[in-house]
Amino acid sequence: MPMRKNGSPHSLRLRLFVRKALDFFFPRYCPVCEAMLAETEIGVCSHCVVKMPRYIEGIQYGLDRLNGDIYIDALHALFIFKDDGGVRPMIHALKYRGHAEVGEMLGRMAGRRYPMLSREYDLIVPVPLHPRKQRERGYNQALLIARGLSHVTGIPVCEALIRSTYTESQTGQSYVERKTTMTGRFALHSAAHPAGVRILLVDDVLTTGATVQAAAEPLAAASAAKIGVLVAAVTRRPSLRTLLSVAAE
Repeated sequence: MPMRKNGSPHSLRLRLFVRKALDFFFPRYCPVCEAMLAETEIGVCSHCVVKMPRYIEGIQYGLDRLNGDIYIDALHALFIFKDDGGVRPMIHALKYRGHAEVGEMLGRMAGRRYPMLSREYDLIVPVPLHPRKQRERGYNQALLIARGLSHVTGIPVCEALIRSTYTESQTGQSYVERKTTMTGRFALHSAAHPAGVRILLVDDVLTTGATVQAAAEPLAAASAAKIGVLVAAVTRRPSLRTLLSVAAE
């Protein structure tokens, strides 16, 4: 894979000058703490980012939520999604408040945290939104994360999936409810040919894993060589009471 060329010192100084000028007239603020962003900061200020709880597989156990009908090779994530720590307002700013730049920031962070991805995957596929929901939001946050990740890793992005059915927010639903809602909601784009390709599915938050499992179905059916998952955040592990209530359904 060809090496990405770094920008010249002159072009870097020019970009910083333009950013500083824009910030003077249109100041940018961190969506978490509302402090003014420095010219070198994108999305969320560094002060907030360093305090966010990191995801560590083996402690938070996100991968065990993907033990469904489709085999998922690996799960990569940046943060724990919980009430405190700043991750929740950051994700909500990306999804509901128009802070699209947060998506690219998260993708670039993931690329730096997981440099091995460029050796393990051939294609990045964002989990799509239904066209109606994308029009309402103005963008697909998973695609923004995917583009930031591609910028760092060099792995190309392909919008290989389409979301065929509109679904309302699944917040508060159990795994069984989400799985029922999401089954069959995704289809392969007619121009996509994933056979033999190592695919990294990208989404914003992993909760029960039902959405990612449903998105992986058409890729697996088309004989993708392997499917991994990368998300910006993983919700906290469900309590024993939650797991028992799901098992009883």
